[in-house]
Amino acid sequence: KETKGKEIRRNQKLKAIDERRVVYVGRIRRTMTEDELSERFSQF
Repeated sequence: KETKGKEIRRNQKLKAIDERRVVYVGRIRRTMTEDELSERFSQF
């Protein structure tokens, strides 16, 4: 049986997948790290 916490996390994950959006961004350095990208776009 699934615990309430697991059920909530699963539902949140499914909701996030349903609501995902694709954004194309140009002029990003090829050398930019994942951490730098996360920091740059964390406000969105």
